[in-house]
Amino acid sequence: MPIRITLNHLAHLVFLFFLFQSCSSIFKFNPIIDSDSFDKLKIDTEFILLDSNLNPIPFPEKLNFDKEIKKLQNSKKLFEINNLAVYNAKLAHIVESEKNLKEIIEKNPEEKFFFLNLLRLYFLLDEYEDCQKLTKKFFKKETVNRKKVFYEVLDFLKARNRVKEKVIILDMISVYSEFETKATEELGLYFLKLKDYNQANFYFEKILGTYAYHKIALISMMEIHTYSESWKQVLIFGKSLERDKPSDMKFTNMQSKAYFELGDYENCIRIIEESKDSEKLDLEVFTLWRDANLTLDLNYNPSKLKRLFPILKNKYPFLSEEGFFFNEATNGKKNLQFIYAGY
Repeated sequence: MPIRITLNHLAHLVFLFFLFQSCSSIFKFNPIIDSDSFDKLKIDTEFILLDSNLNPIPFPEKLNFDKEIKKLQNSKKLFEINNLAVYNAKLAHIVESEKNLKEIIEKNPEEKFFFLNLLRLYFLLDEYEDCQKLTKKFFKKETVNRKKVFYEVLDFLKARNRVKEKVIILDMISVYSEFETKATEELGLYFLKLKDYNQANFYFEKILGTYAYHKIALISMMEIHTYSESWKQVLIFGKSLERDKPSDMKFTNMQSKAYFELGDYENCIRIIEESKDSEKLDLEVFTLWRDANLTLDLNYNPSKLKRLFPILKNKYPFLSEEGFFFNEATNGKKNLQFIYAGY
């Protein structure tokens, strides 16, 4: 027997539908998060609690978060709302924590610790798009302290080893002219440390497109091309630094090695002998110094090297004078002569 829906039935169904809709908007629950995210929030030590002067305070070892949340629930003070947000985050009350932090950021948009806590919340939840939006909004405001706050944030993240969050900020902030060079430099150094040479190359080339004599970019490009054994490129970037050499031992190492690998032994020796003693006392540089001289003359006098050798031996105790200056022994000189003769 077919079911008949009368007008009364239809009206009743419509009523129930709207009742359900209204109830669902009243009873809102925290979103369900996976256990990994919950664990990250629970054990994280990078959320920042503040005192009344908005200075960070140590996180207590034992704390009843539920009790602290009840105590601060109706607080109007910014530092207490910040702490409330942290306690909510630790219990995975995501919606409440985000709401707390957005509220105090709205009231004090230049306070870096409010920003850093919300950034941390998004970061632990893998919400990278929200991290980017937050960063863009935070630094978009043209405030007198914007540049100062930027460097304070970077220094704080560096001190706490929050590297990935720092990279997110650098990437977003590099679009502003006042931060572009510094942010691009930091990104280049980050990828250089990871040995991601293609990405590092991109950032350093970008800097050199504007500042042709940027020391960090030039020496970093030398490092990238040393890795790929593009020796002519190493010398091209090193040439710009020769007049005003950076106080970096890697510079002498990379430039002398490039000359040696290209068979220009005179310039290899020149670069080393013009360098400071501290730069000569790198084992690879010292060895190049010996080998370049030997290549030019098997009978060269190694007195310059011998003067520094005792200091080198202090750094590298496994070295022996007899072993290092092997060419002075009869057999050593004969072996070298055979090598040069092609035997």
